[in-house]
Amino acid sequence: MNIDALENLALKQLPLLKGRKFKHVSIILHKSRPVAVGINKRKTHPLAASYKYRFDEVHSELDAWIKVKDKCKKYTLVNFRFGYLNQWRMSRPCCLCMNWCKEIFNEIYYTTRHGMVREV
Repeated sequence: MNIDALENLALKQLPLLKGRKFKHVSIILHKSRPVAVGINKRKTHPLAASYKYRFDEVHSELDAWIKVKDKCKKYTLVNFRFGYLNQWRMSRPCCLCMNWCKEIFNEIYYTTRHGMVREV
């Protein structure tokens, strides 16, 4: 897993997040290769409602997962959150996301102000 390449991929999504206070990008990997990229969105989705997301908005983890075609493979989730100057911020999945993410993903990584962390 090349963190620099993943960060570059995540940074390319930032124009889609213009005007958003929180700039979250989730990348799903299979065998260290990106298979889906998701961002937090204001639009709704039935799964967002079933997970009881606030205002049924789609979180970046869910946006990426919806795009995965083969749900049977082993995947890794990598979350990024960027601050005003594109510096890393805490991007640990919220408690609503973490519940289903732990069931689906073999590994979960997320950014903090101090670097990348692996969820245990």
